Amino acid sequence: KALNVTGNKLSCLDENLFNSCRRLRELYLSENMISFFQPGIFDKLKKLKTLSVEKLPLYCDCQISYFISYLDSKR
Repeated sequence: KALNVTGNKLSCLDENLFNSCRRLRELYLSENMISFFQPGIFDKLKKLKTLSVEKLPLYCDCQISYFISYLDSKR
């Protein structure tokens, strides 16, 4: 129940990418080129316990508010 795509030069993730991954518990996205997350992209990952996003060039603008809210809800 883990997906590791660390270091794969991904630049974006489709907003529906995780729709069928409801059992996913660990997601490793580190060391890619992802600069933002589509609002709602993680909403269906109810069992997610680990989200690794180290060394991502996240762009700080209004779109990052979804990601910050998502992280706050997981505390």
